[in-house]
Amino acid sequence: MLLLCACCLPLTLHAATDSWVDRSHTRMTVWVSELGRWVDARLSGETVPESNLSRLKLGYGVTLSRLDKPDWKPRIGLDLSLPVSERRLKLFVTRQLNDTSRAPQPEQLGGHASNSSTDDQTFVGIRSIEKRTARILRTLDFGANFHGITPGVFVRWRNRDRQPLTPSWQWTTHLQWLWESDRGLSGRYAWLFDRGLDSRRLWRQRLQLDGYLDSQTLDFTASEELFVWLPAAHSLNGHLSAQWSNQPQPELVWWGPGMNYSRPVLRRWLLLSISPEIAFERQHDYAANARLSLQLTAHFSQ
Repeated sequence: MLLLCACCLPLTLHAATDSWVDRSHTRMTVWVSELGRWVDARLSGETVPESNLSRLKLGYGVTLSRLDKPDWKPRIGLDLSLPVSERRLKLFVTRQLNDTSRAPQPEQLGGHASNSSTDDQTFVGIRSIEKRTARILRTLDFGANFHGITPGVFVRWRNRDRQPLTPSWQWTTHLQWLWESDRGLSGRYAWLFDRGLDSRRLWRQRLQLDGYLDSQTLDFTASEELFVWLPAAHSLNGHLSAQWSNQPQPELVWWGPGMNYSRPVLRRWLLLSISPEIAFERQHDYAANARLSLQLTAHFSQ
């Protein structure tokens, strides 16, 4: 019902207005782009292009649950685009090490579908790229990571294999091993089956397996997700996920289905995400726990 109401909301998009909201958004967008250019120039020591694809996301959301207290959470995400530094120094700064291009960011997925090992992190590192063939890409990354303001170090190895099946369908596999000084070793395997329709629409099926191992605990998460990109920047995806852990004893931690619907409201850069899900969790004796997450995110990028 909520998704139906969201689809029926009036969509008032203003391509060019002179309100203080649009002027503030334009100024912030220019500041983010100039910040990316300034950092890129200082690190590389070279002249950088006028355009810069750095992005800033400011969001605020709430998660309502039948068995838990409401959770209000602000989100701030800054991704700096450093094209000259990346080319010359192989340097990168990012908040996400996930390599499933065009997939929703974790804040656009249900609460259990996001990868907790990379939430609220920033990675600063050097990348060694070894491209075996036109379809296989292998990388080795190392550097510093920050959980908030707490520093650490990380090393990651990744292998991507992309195979065209037909002119419109392709199959991609991702294998990743990530070691973090404060979290230990984690592994990820993702299987994607894509059909790109055009720049705004995409059909994607993803099977993702995540494993996290520290000195005492082994956590394993499986997620089957279906993404459908809709016209006019709308998106819809559904997932069925489960997590298993060996602590305090080997058993299922939670499982459940969920979905997410996202669309712009009032402005193209203001995104509303609605994420209902049902979780059957060990902490609640596997009773059905209905959740609803609402998030409003402002995007600042050129």
